[in-house]
Amino acid sequence: MPFDDPVIHVMTEDPITLELNQKLSDAQSIFSKGQIHHLPVVEDGKLVGILTSNDMIKLSKLYDDDNPANEFLDRQYTVAEVMHRNPVSVGVDATIREAARILAAGGFHGLPVVGYNNLLKGIVTTTDLIELLLRKLPQTAEA
Repeated sequence: MPFDDPVIHVMTEDPITLELNQKLSDAQSIFSKGQIHHLPVVEDGKLVGILTSNDMIKLSKLYDDDNPANEFLDRQYTVAEVMHRNPVSVGVDATIREAARILAAGGFHGLPVVGYNNLLKGIVTTTDLIELLLRKLPQTAEA
């Protein structure tokens, strides 16, 4: 697969998402499983923000044994208050190369992919791009 192919060839389709009014403890539960680090936030299917596991780590500094995490998160904040609004995204017609350039320059690791009217179609991450590179590298004998 050439790097000028559409980004939809490497993105995760229909990623797990959050709604604006969803509890932060829901996000924490998803992140705690360790497989997902970026949660697009949608309203009527349209991308309106993104929440990352790093955002939750920053919030974790605010609670302690006297303030259990889920109670604290749900009482103090909503997804809408913590998310990054209007995240950088690419259209479904963007190339893998374009997505890689944006991720390399942006200082973030997840890039939502949107279609017509900003409807979320997927997400491409640095991990997706590294896996693509590994598939493209020539196989070498293991020592």
